[in-house]
Amino acid sequence: MSESDKDKANQILTSPEALQFMSSEESDDNFDGTPPNSRGIKRKVRKLPWERTKLKNIKATLDRAYESSMTPAQQRASGSVRRSEEFSERLPPAQSPRWAVRET
Repeated sequence: MSESDKDKANQILTSPEALQFMSSEESDDNFDGTPPNSRGIKRKVRKLPWERTKLKNIKATLDRAYESSMTPAQQRASGSVRRSEEFSERLPPAQSPRWAVRET
């Protein structure tokens, strides 16, 4: 990750509204036709319609780094994620940097 992207990630992660930049997530009982079990919960992640590509790319890089740091047991326990094509109804944080949020 470039120094510029690290600065942008730090700006988001240290924001008082940091949690508002996370993707909208919910349980997904119909993930693959089977109910959740001891291998972790099944989650559906909705897109944030106001999220700029730069923010998506930074978040994806951070997600990959986090996942690669997990042990196999931690990976199994974290559950499965399905990236939905549905959009979240969550509004952008009030104090958002211009590079992170597009006009909706």
